[in-house]
Amino acid sequence: MPDTPFALFDAHPALAARLPRMPLADLPTPVARLAAIEQRVPGAALYVKRDDLCSPVFGGNKTRKLELILGALLHDGRDRVMTFGFAGSNHAAATALFCERAGMRCVAMLMPQPMAVADRANLLAAHASGAELRLYPSLARLVAAAVGYRMVHPGRGGLIPMVAAGGSTPEGNAAYVGAALELARQIEAGALPIPDEIHVAGGSLGTAAGLAVGLDAAGLRSRVIAVRAVDARFADGAALARICRKTARFLGRLDPTFPRIGEAAARLDDGHFGAGYAVPTPEGEAAARLLEEAEGIRLDETYSAKAFAGFLDAARDPESRGKTLLYWHTGNAVDLTARASAVDWRDLPREFHPLFER
Repeated sequence: MPDTPFALFDAHPALAARLPRMPLADLPTPVARLAAIEQRVPGAALYVKRDDLCSPVFGGNKTRKLELILGALLHDGRDRVMTFGFAGSNHAAATALFCERAGMRCVAMLMPQPMAVADRANLLAAHASGAELRLYPSLARLVAAAVGYRMVHPGRGGLIPMVAAGGSTPEGNAAYVGAALELARQIEAGALPIPDEIHVAGGSLGTAAGLAVGLDAAGLRSRVIAVRAVDARFADGAALARICRKTARFLGRLDPTFPRIGEAAARLDDGHFGAGYAVPTPEGEAAARLLEEAEGIRLDETYSAKAFAGFLDAARDPESRGKTLLYWHTGNAVDLTARASAVDWRDLPREFHPLFER
């Protein structure tokens, strides 16, 4: 596993003793100018932050979060973890794969969703890693089952610890505070100007909140735009502001020298969700085609394509002329096809079979 610079601990050394870390990511992740996109969408300076390349095991924002989430659990002597998501969840797949590396057991409580090729690969790779996968038709059924499972199957050290969907725990959010400080270093080194806006996919909102808190701590007034890719009951503007405050308070308790933030510069973009979770939008599909053709960067249709569609709309806005916009790519660039192809979907628990039969 990599042992790479970690900007959060470099900026606030006291946190290193309070936030155990399991190094998983190759940091810092690169920043690149989207020069070919600029030729087609002139007006603003456009950049991308490539968190999709952060690990050869599984790329994207979940890897950064799991460094601190799994680090804390291993430090506490835990041997298994329970987490949640939809069937093709990046977070569930990443947790399963990195738990396998850490010698931990992963139990993933999931709900159905429309399954694209990447979603099926995530699910099959999670199964191949040895994760215990369970599927429930509704959130209420999932919650009830999770409570019952923990009572019947205790882990080492007590009840199985639960990791929130998307890895949006205080530790997971703190990882993206560190990511913002990492970006501040790259700005200082001349990799890009200070962005006026940073666009990122918005799911459980921990990534966007962590970035906003970290930018504030670094003294950068870039505005974070979280492009909503989940149902509004799971993500709204009030939740984003609340997670920002909770993340800052969490770090302030661990290190009283951590800056007290004002009103974090973050807002939700509600205009690109479309017909439902994991349902592609024409704008997202067009945005994904453009980025792959122009820059060779691939997006997933569930999250990153919708977020990039929002980014392109902002770039086309006449008010963005002369500004610097950054797209933070939180998807996974690792091809899981080989791992997934070694698994017959019929070996999954029977409740998952309809996801492959449709």
